[in-house]
Amino acid sequence: MITTPNFIPFTPQQFHDAKHADLAAFPESRGEQLKRSGSELEWTDHHVTIRGNQFFDQYESRGGTAIDFVRKYYDASFPDAVQMLLGQNIAAAPVEPRQRERPEFKLPEKNDNMRRVYAYLLKQRYIDRAVLDHFAHKHLIYESADYHNAVFVGADEQGTPRHAHKRSTASQGSWRANQAGSEAAHAFHHIGTSGVIYAFEAPIDMLSFISLYQKDWQQNSYVALCGVSDEALMHQLSAHGNIKDVFLCLDNDQRNLHYVVDIDIKGFFDNVSHGKLLKQMWTLGIQEKKLLSIISAMLKAEVAGIGFPEKGTAQGGVISPLLSNRPVLKP
Repeated sequence: MITTPNFIPFTPQQFHDAKHADLAAFPESRGEQLKRSGSELEWTDHHVTIRGNQFFDQYESRGGTAIDFVRKYYDASFPDAVQMLLGQNIAAAPVEPRQRERPEFKLPEKNDNMRRVYAYLLKQRYIDRAVLDHFAHKHLIYESADYHNAVFVGADEQGTPRHAHKRSTASQGSWRANQAGSEAAHAFHHIGTSGVIYAFEAPIDMLSFISLYQKDWQQNSYVALCGVSDEALMHQLSAHGNIKDVFLCLDNDQRNLHYVVDIDIKGFFDNVSHGKLLKQMWTLGIQEKKLLSIISAMLKAEVAGIGFPEKGTAQGGVISPLLSNRPVLKP
C-alpha cells in the first residue's frame, strides 16, 4: 500500500479534477483491459462497469466516483487516490454525457444454417421449438457466420434492424455482447395487442418465459433489456400507449440487484378497473367488507359534469396513489 501524510492541502479544483477524472483512462494506463458494452465499458475480471467518472460493481451492487474506484481497487487512502489521479494527468470526464459518434450499425453476417443455434436453444436452454420457429421465421434470431453465435435482432416500428445481441452457443461459454452501433431502445422484443408487457434482462430469459407460458403468448408484449439500460422498456411504453401493466422479470441475485426502473404509465388514474382493484385488495388480505364498501363508494362517487365513473380513480384524490400500487403490478 502507498502511504502519504494524513493531511495534504488539496485545492477545491484539485478535488474536483480527481473526482471527475475520466475513469477508464486510469486502469487502462496500468495495463488493464476494458471491453465496450453499449455506452459503458466493462472491467470483466472484476465484474465492474465504467461510464465517465462513475463505476458500478455488479457483484456488490454499489459504485462511486473515480476517487472511490482507486481507493477500492488499488488499496489507496483518500489522499493517495487523489494524488494518483492527479499524477496521471487524466483529463476530467465531461459533466454532460460525452457526445460520441455512434458506430454504423451492421448485422453480423448470417451463417447458411442455424443448426448450432437450434441445438443450443432447444437442447441446452430448453426453448420450445414453436417459440423459436416464430422468431427465426421473422429473421429475429439467426446464427452468425463467424463464431456461430446466436444473434437476437431488435427492429424499429418500420421493421428495420437497429439492435443485435450476440450470445455464444458453446456448451461451456457465457460470452455475450451487443453488436457495435446497436440502439438500446430497439433491443430484442415482441409487441402484442394486450396492455401487458414483460421485461427481461436477456433474450433467452424472455424466450424461456414464453416457452413456459405459451397460451395466447403473442397477445402480450415482451422486451429484453440486453444490458443494464432501461431504454428498451421505456421506448416500448412510449411507442405503445395501450400498455398499462408492466412486469419486471429480473434476476434476484446480488449481481443484478442494481436494476431500477421508473415508469410513468399514461392515463393510469383514468383507466384503472374498479373490479380488478377491489379483487386484488381482497387477495392481498384486505377483506374487511365495510372498508371495501367505503373504497368502492369513493371510486364510484359522482363527478360534476361527468356522472358516476365506471373506471379510474379520482384525480387528485388523497387515496388514489395508494390504490395505484397494486393494479400497476398485476394484470
